Order: sequence, then C-alpha cells, then structure tokens
Amino acid sequence: MDIDALVSAITREAAARGGDRASLSPAPRISPERQPAMPALKRTSKVSELRELMPYHQAAFLGLAYRSLLLRDPDPEGARRFAEAMAEGRLTRWEVLGRLRLSTEGRAKHTRLPGLWTAFSLATAYRIPIAGPALALLARVFCLPAHLQDLTHDDRLIAQILVAGR
Repeated sequence: MDIDALVSAITREAAARGGDRASLSPAPRISPERQPAMPALKRTSKVSELRELMPYHQAAFLGLAYRSLLLRDPDPEGARRFAEAMAEGRLTRWEVLGRLRLSTEGRAKHTRLPGLWTAFSLATAYRIPIAGPALALLARVFCLPAHLQDLTHDDRLIAQILVAGR
C-alpha cells in the first residue's frame, strides 16, 4: 500500500467515525526539491558543539563523531558496530559520543565537545529502570533543549529506516 492509499483510507475511516471533512484534509506535502537541505559534509568536517550533530544519523553522524572526537575517519568495524547498536536501540547517538570520548584513543586526544557530558549523562540516566522514564518526563516538562531529552525511540526509528532504505 502506498502513502496516498494509506492517507485516503485513514481519512475515510475518520469521516466514518464522525470527523468533519475540513479537519481531515491531509497536510500539504513538501516536494523533495523544497525540503531543507542537510548541511553539506566535507571529508574533513567536524563539529565544535554537540547541537551541531542533531540533524545527522548513522554514517554521517558516525563520520562527524569520529572526526570531531578522535580526529580521524571511522574504521569500518567500529562504524558497523556502533551503527548496529544504534539501529537496535542499545545505544543512542550521545552514548556513542561518550564512549568514543571515554575510549583510550579519545582520552589520549583530549578533544572537547561542549555539552557532551551533560547529554551523555542524561542519555545514560534515561536507561535506569523507573527513574529514567521519570527523568525523561521531567526533561519534557521543563522543556530542556531537544539534544538533552530522551531521543532513544526517535534515534532507533531513524536508524532502522536508514538501514532498511539501503
């Protein structure tokens, strides 16, 4: 079933349940040429602040993470291992960054990425049973910036979509 058929079926079902037609019209689609472009990545690109990594996922994210923290391109095995862990939901992007920075190589490089320790600590704390979900709720209630909120489900979904699209 394609997206248009799905939207049409949902609209028909909602109308049958009593929704008015005006509120059921689908949102206008943005054509691919009008969608905002991701910042172009150069092979030597690296970031100077954690928030700059927000739009990137999977290979682009890992490339920037390695170049920013380890000052080199990712090795194929390490990139594969981290990509799988993110796709399976075992690690978030911020946990990957923390692990890279806390690795022997990362500690030897002494690179700084403002905001990393706060995001890494929160991402790790969100995994604590009972307290983690409560902390995630508080982060949303107090409107913490997006990079400090629990993005585990979003990251996992995006990673799976990107893996499936290959």
